[in-house]
Amino acid sequence: MAAPAFRSAANSVSGSGDTTTITKPAGTVDNDVMLAQIYAEPNGQTIDLLTGWTLIATADHATAGFRSRWYWKRAASEGTNYVWTATGSGWLGGAIAAYSGCITSGSPIDVNGAGNTGGSDTSAIASAITTTVIDTLIVFGSHQFNEPRTLTPPSGMTERLDADLNYFADVAQAAAGSTGSKTATISAADFWSAILIALKPPAGDTLIPQIAM
Repeated sequence: MAAPAFRSAANSVSGSGDTTTITKPAGTVDNDVMLAQIYAEPNGQTIDLLTGWTLIATADHATAGFRSRWYWKRAASEGTNYVWTATGSGWLGGAIAAYSGCITSGSPIDVNGAGNTGGSDTSAIASAITTTVIDTLIVFGSHQFNEPRTLTPPSGMTERLDADLNYFADVAQAAAGSTGSKTATISAADFWSAILIALKPPAGDTLIPQIAM
């Protein structure tokens, strides 16, 4: 069997206001899993939870004054876009990445890290996570504080989105176990947030093979 696979991603241009609209990633079909990351500034804002989405992790950057939130949703007769809102006026933006070939019932998240923050420097580092099943897809998500910035993906990972303040990269991991930490290189010193999220494959892939005695 195979790990889940990237389908496409969509980005919203960060801007001043209390709403941001992200289009449905192109080609998304029922049972795809969507990962959303939302950026809000200042970090006193409350980001509303959209119906059908589940919060995965949070990160608040006290020094730079922004917050990151990560969510997941399994696609089911989706509309054309998603309007995220926050209390108060500030900067609000985000991105959604869609993945095919994930488990189709229950949570598709095998394990995720806590949202890390740091800076101002040129390395965005997501702490290692330890997967519990075979054939996971490891997704690296990141926000940067300033525009324009570009990122070089962590070693071995494939870049999927690098737009405005949003970044996604991923890599398949065949065996269960530690991912090691993942470091993306930022084009100029900046404040950042970063996370690793492991997506589960279909149910038949989730058992670790045993050696016959």
